[in-house]
Amino acid sequence: MMLGIILGGWFFKENMFNLLIFLVFLSILTAILTTKMITETLILNTRLGKNNMNSKNVFKSYKAIIGDYRFILFTLGGIMLMSIEFQRDNYIAVRLTQDFSPISLVSNNISLSIDGFRMLSILTVVNMLFIILFTSVVSKYVNQFREKKMYIGFLLFTIGYAVCSISNNLIILLTATVILSIGELLYVPIRQSILSEIIDENKRGAYMALNSLVIQFGKFVASSCLLVSPYLKKFMMGSIVLIFGLLSILFTLIAIRKKWRDIRHRNLNAM
Repeated sequence: MMLGIILGGWFFKENMFNLLIFLVFLSILTAILTTKMITETLILNTRLGKNNMNSKNVFKSYKAIIGDYRFILFTLGGIMLMSIEFQRDNYIAVRLTQDFSPISLVSNNISLSIDGFRMLSILTVVNMLFIILFTSVVSKYVNQFREKKMYIGFLLFTIGYAVCSISNNLIILLTATVILSIGELLYVPIRQSILSEIIDENKRGAYMALNSLVIQFGKFVASSCLLVSPYLKKFMMGSIVLIFGLLSILFTLIAIRKKWRDIRHRNLNAM
């Protein structure tokens, strides 16, 4: 993915046709490898599969999940976070290509021009490198006071994207990307761990299916922000990102507190 981002950002503007031809070739190669070299090993129980696919059972499962307010609030918090992250592919991408002034770097008679397309590519690669290199390191230190660290991660993630929404300075953009990457490293593993704790074990499949919509709703909200961005100043867009971050903290905080109240109530009833 990182290699593709580098190639895409570097050659999109001047060699888009060749890039698309290369993409088509890779897509065909992927399809051939998938159909010819990957085989299914799971043996399904046909009778069990029919029972599980009963439409009434499916609707009952989703109805119960919609009534689980702590999960819905937790999911809304996730949608807010994804709305922030997808700003990079929507508003931030468009803003950098339009507003970022090209920079020429010269070293040892080698000249390198960085425009908005390439700047976006560089920021994405920096973010991905941080995730790849430091995930295992950070995961060792998130168990203690994990909820507090998760909220710190939310804040860093939000602030980093808010700065990227308004700045055109190379150093500031790189610094903001490092900050948001640290935030992402902090909150992602903790949030995934809490998600596994708040869902009903007997309906895990339905819960996870609904949770997968977080990404799609996040894309929708981020795309909607891009539609209204021509009518707003970049500082207003940065403020919207900050609001999304604060909402993610609020929704998640309420959901987790409700979870602990339910657990205490259940324990008291058991006594």
